[in-house]
Amino acid sequence: MSHIADESIPYGTTFLKMVEKIKDNNCKDALEIAEGIVKEDGETFFPYLMRAIAYCYNREDGKALMDWKTSISLMEGTDNADSYVCLFSKSVSDLIIADERDFIDFDYLTHIDKVCEALDERLECNCKGFVYLTVFTCFMSSYLGMEESGKNQCKNVVPSLVQRTVAYSRDANILKDVVNEYLGVSDYDETTYKDDDNYSLHSLSEISKRIESNLPNADKSEFPGGWTDAEMKTSLEGYLAAILACEDDDKPLEKYAKKNGTMTDLDHAIEDYSRKYLRIR
Repeated sequence: MSHIADESIPYGTTFLKMVEKIKDNNCKDALEIAEGIVKEDGETFFPYLMRAIAYCYNREDGKALMDWKTSISLMEGTDNADSYVCLFSKSVSDLIIADERDFIDFDYLTHIDKVCEALDERLECNCKGFVYLTVFTCFMSSYLGMEESGKNQCKNVVPSLVQRTVAYSRDANILKDVVNEYLGVSDYDETTYKDDDNYSLHSLSEISKRIESNLPNADKSEFPGGWTDAEMKTSLEGYLAAILACEDDDKPLEKYAKKNGTMTDLDHAIEDYSRKYLRIR
């Protein structure tokens, strides 16, 4: 995180001191530093961002969420948006890992969604795909360096982050890369996916392939710019979840289709989903 801020920006020196405390696992001291800045200047963006980060490393996700949202409400323009997403993603990724290792329940998907919604409301940026991609990247950077015991503790997080990243991605090539990375760490074998009980991996692989094959037919004037996060939530998030929930039958799709009028056959649904994603009429 230290590369995001330096001594030349307001509170840069203090931020770097806070980061060093976090690196040394002195998270309470880091929070004291951040709280001091909020008391000194509680009407600008960066102090609340600092305290949100500190709350994450003190395992206080509820307080962190409040400060994420307060800092967003004080943002002026989009100049700080990329740095904000990077700091948020690294902090939340580390909190997810810490809570998973200690078997602490943390609804990280809702946490991330609420921050995305606050960013979108403030900046009209439809940023959910970018945020989930950044959280996924931060998480995988840590995950791949873990010993097997650590991976076993945290492995259930990977499919959830992949699913959200895929549902909200605005770049078909990035979507393909995310799916391929997931398949790689999961040792996916297309020829044995049924025996390996890897139905969801197979469906993701097929969705990625169909999107790639259908991409030349996409109306570039509508994809990806035609999507808003709200529309992707309505049209794609639940549909993808139903597809990935299918194992040796199509019951999840049949249940989803009753309310949404989508396909009930898995192969047809995968094709339909890829065309919906690309906004092919």
